[in-house]
Amino acid sequence: MHGGPAPGPGRAGTAVPDPLSSWERVQRDRRQRRLWTAGLTVLAAVVVGLAAYTVHRSLNSSPTGSHRSPPPTSGGPGGTAPSATASSSSPNGPTVVSLTPSSGPAGQQVQISGGNLFSTDGQVLAHFGGQVAPTSCSSQTSCSAVAPPGTGRVEVTVTTAAGTSSPVWFTYR
Repeated sequence: MHGGPAPGPGRAGTAVPDPLSSWERVQRDRRQRRLWTAGLTVLAAVVVGLAAYTVHRSLNSSPTGSHRSPPPTSGGPGGTAPSATASSSSPNGPTVVSLTPSSGPAGQQVQISGGNLFSTDGQVLAHFGGQVAPTSCSSQTSCSAVAPPGTGRVEVTVTTAAGTSSPVWFTYR
């Protein structure tokens, strides 16, 4: 004899079927991975930005409270533009000699030529008008950077543990 109703959906002893099809589960999993990837990308950008800000602040501050003054926007007599060749603000610091190309849109790959471009702490930062650019150095004399978003004519400097280079110019078009 049977002692009660037969087990049905949702009753003890039976498995409840997954309401999602396998295609829907795959799509849900992909969405979750994209969200995690986007979140981790944002987190990495924030960490890199904070590190760059910290380096910038530590290089531009001193215990006496004096600050570096910005270089003039026009050069010598007659208002001529500053040279595209630069030196370093410290004896063993990086020097930037040229940018190739010296103008282009945001996202443009720019070759930076100079000297002392490696850093003892492994961090080399290129700044385009104060914006940190992704930078990769293949030698002491050559780095490549991607021009961050910007407009007009901006100063480009390279910062390492030994100091910051004098500026050269990049023009956004």
